[in-house]
Parts: sequence; structure tokens; C-alpha cells
Amino acid sequence: MNLESLNYFIEVCKQNSLTKAAESLFISQPALSKQMKSLEEQFGYALFHRTHQGIELTEKGQKLYDDLEPHFAAIAHKVEQNQLNQQIRFGSIPSISTYLLPKYLDQLKKLSVEVTVVKDYSKDLLPLLKKQKIDAAILPDPPDVEELYSRFLFHDEIYVAVSTSHPLAEKESITIEECFQYPQLLTPSSTLLYQQVFQLIKEAEQSPIIKEMNYYEMLGYAYLGDGVAYIPGLLAENTSHIGVVFLKLKHAPLSRKMFLYGATKEIVDRLYWVFLPPE
Repeated sequence: MNLESLNYFIEVCKQNSLTKAAESLFISQPALSKQMKSLEEQFGYALFHRTHQGIELTEKGQKLYDDLEPHFAAIAHKVEQNQLNQQIRFGSIPSISTYLLPKYLDQLKKLSVEVTVVKDYSKDLLPLLKKQKIDAAILPDPPDVEELYSRFLFHDEIYVAVSTSHPLAEKESITIEECFQYPQLLTPSSTLLYQQVFQLIKEAEQSPIIKEMNYYEMLGYAYLGDGVAYIPGLLAENTSHIGVVFLKLKHAPLSRKMFLYGATKEIVDRLYWVFLPPE
């Protein structure tokens, strides 16, 4: 239990509505609902009656609100003053900083989150987290890294990018085996995507040409018809590239699990409710 959860509880009571409270707190309604359920579990009793008209405080919920509210504003103000200079340094890769973070700009600003480092590959952010050069980052698998805390956020499906003149371009979706008939445009061998694709190539007993480069170079090579590129959905679904089409892979053999990593559990818990996707 933390001060932020109690602050959310008091705001829900004041607004008498999860929707209005979520808007006031700059978080999603599903995230706020989960916070309230978690708070009820920690107290061991229901705080609200949930009705078709909305929510009503239970007797115990009303007592908790009456006990907390007179003192909470002053406490919250003191905490806020002490946290003003506690900037959360966020590390990012280009696709995250360009297509994901802007959606949560108001919430991140309220929490004093500042993107201080942008690296081409997520693997380059892990050492910075361990050395406490940054405080948090959104990274793909694996979830368990010694010395760090993490929580799962979402799946990011991998798309195939090919030139509009490529033989595969006319198909709505393709198999991974069809892709292996052409040169493979991949991120460096140290990256998770390369390792995933290379494992599938081995299982299919194929031996296509492999060219290593970054995502934006991959799109350029795909445009020139030099091969098949593998692009994360976060990038493919939010960008357009003249002369390139993005295709879905049948049976979704490639995807990334995206996790919020942090140097401390407190930072991860605070930021998790910002990025939690709607249900």
C-alpha cells in the first residue's frame, strides 16, 4: 500500500465516479479500477458498492474516507513538494519515444518523467539501468534481469516489410517459410529479433542470405527489393514508407513481450499504471 493508491481512493470518493476520477488523475479507467481492487484486497474488505448507476461507498469505505480526507491534502502536498526535484530518467529506443510515449505525455509530465537517453537497440539500455544512469525503460524479453524490477505491458507482433514490387507484396498474409525464400533483413545478431528468426530458419532447415542492420535501414533495403525485413508492430502500425508494404505473418510466429523495467519497485509500480493498456 502506498500514498498514491490512497490518493486515488480519495479522488474516486470526491468524484463519485471512476471515469471522472481517472480523467482527473490522468490514468485509464481500467488501471484505476485495478488499483481500487488491489486496495480492497489489502484492507480485506470492500470499499465500494458497484451498481448500474456507478459506485457508492460501503460503510467501511465511508469511514476510511472520513478518517483520511482531513489529513491527506496536507500530507500529499508535502510529499509532492519533496518529489518535485526527483526526476525519473527514462531510457528509450526510437520507436518507443516516437510512437508510444507521446500518447502518455500528460501523465508522464505529472510524474516528472524525462527521456534522457535514446538508443538504437533495447539491449543497450539494460547496462544503463543496472548502473543507474537511467531509472526506467520499456524493453522486450526477458522479464527477469538481476538487480532490476519489471512488469509485463503488452505483446508487440512482428510484421514483414517488402517492396511493393516484391512477389510477396500482393498477399494479405504470408508464412514464415515463404519469407525464407528471400534474403533476410535483420537487426544485429546480438538482438532478440535476430535470434528468434535465426531459430526459425534452423527449424525450417533453410539457409537464406542474412543482412544485419537497424530497423530504418531495413525499410530502405526492403524498398530497394533487397530482401524481406522484419518490423515490430509498434513501428509498422504507426508509420508509412513509400514503396513498402507491411504484411502479417500467418500464425504469428514472431512477437515481442514488452516489459516496463525499473531500478526500483516503487518506480515500476508508479509508471505501470500509466502504461497499462485498456481492457
